[in-house]
Amino acid sequence: MYVADANDGRVYTYNMPDTWDARLASLALSGVDFEEFEPGRTEYEGVPDEGISQTTVSAAPAQEAATVDIAPPDADGDADGHQVDLAGAAEITVTVTSPDGSRVRVYTVALAGGAPPASCLSGDVSVGFSLLIYEGGSLEELESCAESRHVNALYALEGGEFVPYVLGAPGIVNRPFRELFPEGVPELTPLTVRSEGPASDDPGARPVAGPWESCLRGETSRGLSHVLYEGGGVGDLAACAEGLGVTALYALEGGEFVPYILGAPGFVNSAFRELFAEGVAAGAPLVARGE
Repeated sequence: MYVADANDGRVYTYNMPDTWDARLASLALSGVDFEEFEPGRTEYEGVPDEGISQTTVSAAPAQEAATVDIAPPDADGDADGHQVDLAGAAEITVTVTSPDGSRVRVYTVALAGGAPPASCLSGDVSVGFSLLIYEGGSLEELESCAESRHVNALYALEGGEFVPYVLGAPGIVNRPFRELFPEGVPELTPLTVRSEGPASDDPGARPVAGPWESCLRGETSRGLSHVLYEGGGVGDLAACAEGLGVTALYALEGGEFVPYILGAPGFVNSAFRELFAEGVAAGAPLVARGE
């Protein structure tokens, strides 16, 4: 790593430990055309050649001691490469674990004509802030997923306060987030995220299934909380929130918070009503304020 110091005009070099390295050095899929591979980029779109029913995946890690796992599994089970049947396959993933096991990076090639892949962070990413739902997993998997969606920072809510996880920051910055999720982040955890772009839609977003023990799923506390709504009209949402002692709700659209303040004049909440003119989808993530 090279650092140019603006104060003294010098360039400093730092040797990053190889044991942390979870990158691929190369990736190739026989008979599948996709953009030029870059070790720092984790998401690609591939188009199989006409008449091709199977591809051989060749993935070499940057560090020999790293482990590489490919999905779907080897179609023929022999030692002559890793073959994937393309019929019905929506994507091919290559998961690299660093030699010391501390870092995981997932490379994905979405195949044209397949079903849209489920996203590890479900929801559209805007420049600025967005509300997403994490599929669940370790912090290393969450970080790799966030990188693939061009997310720079993630925020959980605990005790009414935001708890940040900033990608690439020193460990002391992210310690409270790691202490909050020592065993990994649970499935269907809503997170507020920040991105500097590019923005990306999520065609693979999955609905959040019931049963719903409450119209708002998630622990509401004094201050701010992340919640998931069971779905319905804005009026139904307002009645639900009032019954749970929630005084305000916030959606995120285009990187900006859109408020709904219970009991406020109509013009205050007009932007929220326009955003959800057709109703709020089941499983929609929101930020709630309680008193």
